[in-house]
Amino acid sequence: MTIRTALLSDKDTVLKLLDDFRVDCIEQITGKTGESNSARTKGKEIYESLLLRNDYKTFLLISNDSEVVGIITGYLCPMLRNGE
Repeated sequence: MTIRTALLSDKDTVLKLLDDFRVDCIEQITGKTGESNSARTKGKEIYESLLLRNDYKTFLLISNDSEVVGIITGYLCPMLRNGE
């Protein structure tokens, strides 16, 4: 496994993985199977805008077979106690 920074060209893969994750969560919570395409239909512009930000980073977990199998997101949050 490797970890690398997400690219604009990863958009469709990342959004599909997020939809798959949502389906899995719903099934675990409700016991019902379903389908989700909300990330793919509503998240394209958001994905693109987040990649351009300096305070946000998306990393992808890549399997030995070169398949994206996980997503890691990081946010830079100001420290209120330090005033920054």
